[in-house]
Amino acid sequence: MADPREDRLYVKPAQGRLVRHPRTFRPIAEHGQDVTNERGYFTRRLDAGDVELVAAPARRAPKKEA
Repeated sequence: MADPREDRLYVKPAQGRLVRHPRTFRPIAEHGQDVTNERGYFTRRLDAGDVELVAAPARRAPKKEA
């Protein structure tokens, strides 16, 4: 898991919570979303229990053509 003080985090809303991105005002995806921890916004949401740190999904390697 990422350190909450890092610039980029992968977070999802806590159960029953709706958390909006501070720039776009769109809700954070229920399955999780890569976000920038601008001015510690998501660190504060973590402390308040509004979001949870989750592991980012594994990236798929590009298919090699034979």
